[in-house]
Amino acid sequence: VADTIALGAVVSVAACRGPIIPYSAGQVDATVPGPATVPEPQQPLASHIESFRQHGFNQTEMIALVACGHTFGGVRQADFPLIVTDNTIDVDTFDTTPAFDNTIVSQYLQSTTQNVLVVGPNVTTQSDLWIFSSDENVTMQNLLSPDTFATTCTDLIQRMVNTVPNGVNLTDPIAEPFDYVVSEPFFSYQDSALFMTTSLQVLTPNESSTITMLWADREGSCCPFTGCSVPSSSSREVFFSPLAQLLAPGLTPEIYFFNATINATCSISDFWFEINVNIGSEPLVVDNGGGGFVIEQTSLFVDVLRSEGILLPTFSEVLKVVVAVRGDAASTSASMTVFDPRSTASAPPFTPIITTTVLQLDDSNPLEGGFTFFTANLSAPVTFLDLTANSGGVTYTQENFDFGSVVVTSD
Repeated sequence: VADTIALGAVVSVAACRGPIIPYSAGQVDATVPGPATVPEPQQPLASHIESFRQHGFNQTEMIALVACGHTFGGVRQADFPLIVTDNTIDVDTFDTTPAFDNTIVSQYLQSTTQNVLVVGPNVTTQSDLWIFSSDENVTMQNLLSPDTFATTCTDLIQRMVNTVPNGVNLTDPIAEPFDYVVSEPFFSYQDSALFMTTSLQVLTPNESSTITMLWADREGSCCPFTGCSVPSSSSREVFFSPLAQLLAPGLTPEIYFFNATINATCSISDFWFEINVNIGSEPLVVDNGGGGFVIEQTSLFVDVLRSEGILLPTFSEVLKVVVAVRGDAASTSASMTVFDPRSTASAPPFTPIITTTVLQLDDSNPLEGGFTFFTANLSAPVTFLDLTANSGGVTYTQENFDFGSVVVTSD
């Protein structure tokens, strides 16, 4: 959740035509509540300065960060009726543009601002005025340059987002699209073999290229030294949303799909790709920096081809999730934990719904090829699953399976 909030801050700035803020992953979720509220408009200037100081920002940075944060948005009348006294207004915006720009600064300095925290009728809540003018407008004058505003906001918002507890290490900043993106592999046991599907997104494809997926088996006896291989089965151009086009202008990525039939006994340990541009040069190897894309185990997985959508007599649809576990029914059990980001609460805290279900044997999919099949029905939209199974005293787990990206068919 913390990573999602941080990414949301970065994406929202870009979506409103603001600067691209480098994003670093690896945030950790809070385990206890923080302060009951953010700094409030009726609090004195000294209180605001101290609040920002506690989070590593000095007075100059406080002024700039408030300007960066108030370049869009506003004050909701329902939340602050003593500040926004006109009850016909839903949100009293800070400036006259919806974009991430320095209009908040220019209108303040030109005394044309509509910011209710500067010129509002309640003089006891003019916190933006107190903050902006606390250094005699020196910082605001500097932010009058659009370039200075953009670079300053980029630095400060990145610092704010990356403020983490001691011992938490974030990834290197991610500011550019990845050259290659590999999708999570999906498995099914079909016709005495493991059927695996995955895809490779190439940021700058070459029309003359041929792309091959290769893999190594766990036993070291089924695939040659160079690996088993299968060519791409199809490809398509990736649709870029307007936001993605803003982040990666002029690019037309291609996504290549792969369907591999794998010996179920030898299984698969890792896979990689080769891109051959067919001009006599050595193929480009996409192998996760040399380590390959590792498959931790194939003894527990969601069988995506056996899973299906079922229409109930009430005309509501449920998802039948089928889970394959290597082992016999007598000594095997399995459970599934479902994460549903939607909350049923009518008031804070709006916590996600996490449900653990003991899976039942699937009578419609009997033991086959050493796999026992379990099932459960899901009635709500699902994002991620955690699976746990015990077979003959051995425990297998699969965490954060992205069920939301699985396409299931309906009867």
